[in-house]
Amino acid sequence: MKKKISDLIIMSDVDGTLLNHDDNIPQRNLAALRRFMAGGGRFGIATGRSLQYTRKIAEHLSVNFPCIVFNGGMIYDFQNGEVLTQTVLPAPAKSYIQEIMARFPRVGVMVVNREHYYDITAGQKHELLTTAEVLASDLASVTGPWYKIILVLDQISSEDLMDFVENRQYKGVRFVYTSPTMFEMIPETSSKGAALKKLMEQKGLGADQLAAIGDYYNDVEMLKLAELGVAVAEAPDDIKSVADLVVGPCMSGAVADLVEYLENSCGY
Repeated sequence: MKKKISDLIIMSDVDGTLLNHDDNIPQRNLAALRRFMAGGGRFGIATGRSLQYTRKIAEHLSVNFPCIVFNGGMIYDFQNGEVLTQTVLPAPAKSYIQEIMARFPRVGVMVVNREHYYDITAGQKHELLTTAEVLASDLASVTGPWYKIILVLDQISSEDLMDFVENRQYKGVRFVYTSPTMFEMIPETSSKGAALKKLMEQKGLGADQLAAIGDYYNDVEMLKLAELGVAVAEAPDDIKSVADLVVGPCMSGAVADLVEYLENSCGY
């Protein structure tokens, strides 16, 4: 990646990559990203989190490139307050989740629309979502469009659930692990990689200008798209195997490691 910093874009996952386990941005990441953007580099976020949650991070960092939220369900330009594209779950997703809940009555279920996470299985909310604004509700009351449905696996066998949804062959959706205990239903054509490819094409930019960093299975398509795909130290081995570079631990400032790698590789 022998280019100027001003030629480059970094897209970063959030949880386990940009943010540490206390939901804070390590100081090294803050300093490095501000230096990168001051040098003309462009930085955006690609996350499974909601628009509302991501806005806080984007504003704190003053991101200067559109961001991907809902695991590819929306591309949003925080600088201009504009939705660039969106992909939502098809109408049958409601019947799919009803079927899953009937088969696995102890599974935790969160439905996500533009504003909120909705816990439709009260009392089974997973600790990883306590930082998001989660409201108790039921399926009939959650207005659309729906961007994704989160299945929380801490009380059931993930293998059983995976086998069930694969055998059902639900049309218009796909399922992806976003953490060891979270399995998400998202639109069939939705992924961070697909959204990022669309965004780069809209901006007239090439994948050879792109560095992407992440830590889990919902990041794979994004890492493969970028000329420089980067995995953090805690990523599963099969995620590291698709990356071009493995950096240090999230807690120590993995994104800063990437910025420093680019600074050492590029001119100004």
